[in-house]
Amino acid sequence: PAYIEGYPDGTFRPNNSLTRAELASLLYRLQATSSTTGTVKSFKDVSSSFWANQAIQSMQSAGLMSGLPNGTFAPSKPITRAEMAIILSRWQGLSGQGGTTFATDINGHWAEREIKLVLTAGLMQGISPSTFQPNAPLTRAQAVTILNKILEKTAVLSARSTQWKDVPTSHWAYADIMEASNSYSLK
Repeated sequence: PAYIEGYPDGTFRPNNSLTRAELASLLYRLQATSSTTGTVKSFKDVSSSFWANQAIQSMQSAGLMSGLPNGTFAPSKPITRAEMAIILSRWQGLSGQGGTTFATDINGHWAEREIKLVLTAGLMQGISPSTFQPNAPLTRAQAVTILNKILEKTAVLSARSTQWKDVPTSHWAYADIMEASNSYSLK
């Protein structure tokens, strides 16, 4: 099975941002866990019938995602690159301070340590030679590229692979998008 899906119109929308609920759902499908566990609490903006409620509760319990200080989860809010760095750091059990980084736009950022850790681990990359853009939304293409690295996937495409109208073979994340949206197996 695929761990991410496209849209009914045959598009993948690689440059669209990923919401907090969508990321929780992806992590849930991948059975992501961390060594620390959180306490499960309900969020005033996530009803028990919300489509991603189980995934959100599971990722909160796993210690990977938490709500906002105001008691909400903000499921439709785009996940930022900094938030993804924190989730990856927790999921992969990264520790220390991380190495020296090229990204000058993370200095003093609330997630500076975790960003340095994921950059040093090679789990994320900058946007340009000197920027990480921690507050920018994480795109769907960036998400599958990162998750595939963690899963150590190598794209082996078959003739039956789902193709997306908006993802040409020349797209920078073509192989990762095809791999993530066609099949995976957990080790």
